[in-house]
Amino acid sequence: MKVTVFGAGGPVAAAGIKSLEREGHELLLTDISEETLKQYEGVHRTAAVDITRYEDVLNASSNAAALVNCTVLRDKFPLAFQVNCRGAHNVMRAAHASGVGKVVHTGPIQYHSGHVTDYASDFHLSDNIPPRPGMSLYLLSKYLGQEVCRLYAERSDIQVITLMFSSIFSPNQVHQRSHGRMLATAIVSWDDLGDSIALAVAAGPLPNRFELFHIVADLPHGRVCVEKAKRLLGWQPKDRFEEMYVREMDRSPATSA
Repeated sequence: MKVTVFGAGGPVAAAGIKSLEREGHELLLTDISEETLKQYEGVHRTAAVDITRYEDVLNASSNAAALVNCTVLRDKFPLAFQVNCRGAHNVMRAAHASGVGKVVHTGPIQYHSGHVTDYASDFHLSDNIPPRPGMSLYLLSKYLGQEVCRLYAERSDIQVITLMFSSIFSPNQVHQRSHGRMLATAIVSWDDLGDSIALAVAAGPLPNRFELFHIVADLPHGRVCVEKAKRLLGWQPKDRFEEMYVREMDRSPATSA
């Protein structure tokens, strides 16, 4: 399948590219920074694309069967809105104009915004809870982009799959317990995240044209529910980060007196 990846120079895209390569997809990798694309030269087609310029996005979308949007800007106003919201609009508009049937959108889980209305004290949070971006520039601008995707999906034949995650680590990084609560709340490995992108690209028809999935490891407290991703995408997180919650005494084999 021909797949165009936007924001290919970033780490989330890199994880997805690794899994998409394994599945044999034909990739066009785009980023605003040509320097970050040099690592893929001679392996995949690349193109310099400014996600805030519709013409750039439209050109990169032609002949693609699926678009993957991994672009993000977190803390610069007003450019964060240009990338996270307008960029999402450009991707959806280009998908519609080019006849692309699927868009995979990525973004942060919207439940721990630090605002009084968030879900910081709740558990078993499903994918369908109302977003709570609070006053964070990053969360709010990504939320607006997500809403653009939802509205396009509901008014067109484009299937939009939104993958939402929080902390991303490699299994060998779990010793960083100083992050404490955030690590234990919602964490996923880079490999598992990448697999979710490849599965979203390959997914067949889903119950709704817009579907949102939490992408989080199986953690014992069950704070974030990932049943939907397992059921509809066939996603199974392999990394469980047991080192974050298993006590040393529980690791030792039982002995008898």
